[in-house]
Amino acid sequence: MAEQNNQATILVVEDLRIPREILASYLEDEGYFTLQAEDGPAAMDIVNGRNVDLVLLDVNMPGMNGHEVLKKIKFESSCRHVPVVMISGLDEIDIVARCIETGAEDYLHKPVNQTILMARIKASLDKKRFRDQEHEYVRQIQEEKQRFLFEKRRAENLLNVVIPIGVALSRQPNVQSLAERVVHDARSLCNADGGAFYHRIDDDCLEALAFEVDSLELSASGRRKVGSTLSALHMYNGNKPNMDSVVAYAAATGVVLNVPDVDANTKFEYIVIRDFDRRYDYKTRSTLTIPIENGDGQTIGVLHLFNNVDSGTGGIVAFDNNVQRVIEALSSLAGVALEGLRHRDVWQCELKIARNPDRTPTR
Repeated sequence: MAEQNNQATILVVEDLRIPREILASYLEDEGYFTLQAEDGPAAMDIVNGRNVDLVLLDVNMPGMNGHEVLKKIKFESSCRHVPVVMISGLDEIDIVARCIETGAEDYLHKPVNQTILMARIKASLDKKRFRDQEHEYVRQIQEEKQRFLFEKRRAENLLNVVIPIGVALSRQPNVQSLAERVVHDARSLCNADGGAFYHRIDDDCLEALAFEVDSLELSASGRRKVGSTLSALHMYNGNKPNMDSVVAYAAATGVVLNVPDVDANTKFEYIVIRDFDRRYDYKTRSTLTIPIENGDGQTIGVLHLFNNVDSGTGGIVAFDNNVQRVIEALSSLAGVALEGLRHRDVWQCELKIARNPDRTPTR
C-alpha cells in the first residue's frame, strides 16, 4: 500500500473476494492506496466516511447492484464528484450503458487486463484532478468577488458616514473641539483602540491636543492634560525627519504610514510609542498615521491611530486599505476645518491689534 506516498485512494467494490483482492493488488503494485468493500452498503459507508479519489465498481452484485450503488454515489452522497469506473461481463452491456448515462466515468470488461486497467484509472484520475482544479479556481474567484463586493459596500457605507462627519467638523467652534471630534470619529470608523490628534504650532513642533485609549479607559483633551501623557514632538532631527516617532516623520514628509506590526518594522525607533507602552503597561501593535494638510499641501496636524481591533475576534489587526482610504478622506475634511479655524484665529488676532495697537493680545 502507498498511502504514505500521497497517491490516490481507490475503493474496490466486488462481492467475490479473490477478484477483489486481485484488482487491489494490481492497484497497489502501481503505488495506489486501496480500500475494499464486498457489497453496496459497505461501499456507501466507506464513500461517506473516507476520502476516496476513485471507485472501481462491479456491476453484478447481490442485493444492491452496481447501478444502484452508482445512483446513491451520484445523487445521495456528498461524494458525487468522485469518478466511478464500472466493471462488467460481456453480456451486461445494457446495464453498463445505463451506468454511463447515470454518471459513470468509464467501464471495463471482465476479465480485467492490468495494462488497460491502469490506463483507464490514470485517465479518470487525471480528469478528476483537472475538474478539482477548475472547481477550486471557480471557488477562489467567487470568494474574491464576494470579498470585493463586501469591501466595496463597506467603503461606500463608511463614506456615507464620513460626509456628515465632515459637515460636523466644519461647525466646530475651536481647534480643541475639532481635535477631540476627529479622534473620536476616526476611532469609531475603523474600530481603533486608541488615537491622538497633533496640532502643528510652529515650523518644527507638534503639540497633542486630544488623546483616547479605550482599553485603558484613558481620555485626555487640552494642552495641559494631554501634554502630561504625550509630550510635544519635534518634526526634525537637525535637517532630517525625526525617525524616533512615526507621527513626527509623517508630519515632516507628508507620507501616510500604515504599520501592520510595530515589532516587525525596523524603519523607526518608536521611542515615543515604547515609552508610552512602558508607562501604561500597554502593547502597541498596528498603527495608522495620517498627516493633515492645508490647501497648499503643508502639514498642519497629524492624526495617529493605533491597535485596530477585529470586531469578530477582538484581536489586534492591521488597518486595511479600505479603512485607510476612508480615514484619509476624514483627515482631508479635518484639514479644511482646521485651516479655517487657524485663519479665523489669525484674523481675530490681527483685528485685536488693529483695534488696540498699543496692547499685545493674549491667546
